Amino acid sequence: MKIVLGLMICVGLLAGCDADRIAKLEKENADLKAKVEKQSTALNFDLQQKTAKDARSWFASSFTKDKDTIYLDYTNHYNKKLNTCFVWVERHNRDTDSQKLLGPWFNIVEVWNVYENSKYGSYVEHNDPKDQQPHTELDCDVGGKSCSSLKEFQNLTQSFFND
Repeated sequence: MKIVLGLMICVGLLAGCDADRIAKLEKENADLKAKVEKQSTALNFDLQQKTAKDARSWFASSFTKDKDTIYLDYTNHYNKKLNTCFVWVERHNRDTDSQKLLGPWFNIVEVWNVYENSKYGSYVEHNDPKDQQPHTELDCDVGGKSCSSLKEFQNLTQSFFND
């Protein structure tokens, strides 16, 4: 009986020591997770800054305004999952068949991968202020898949700008 009682006391003491050790290891683990998260956040910020700089440079060398350009702008996004930079370019160009300043125009939207310098999708519509219909889609394609509206184009390209 004394031996059993002695063993139970030893097991209890060892369990208490293990509990302290486990608590210490759990705290170290939490501290390491916090440190990794902080480093990951800093790395993501650095990648986003690099992407913004690369996108600005790529856009400036790839697109220029001319006399028929009404609007030209872009937005960029660093896609963590694909480790690349995507750019959404939108431009409005006058229909060169029309001599009117406020006449028909084209809305052209493109999605590009900056680092590959490759177009992933494009949407083109024609707008004429005189028409009853506000616009006519002329082309819509994302990665070889046809689409029939700007909304569908946005849905097909959404994944490039979400990760």
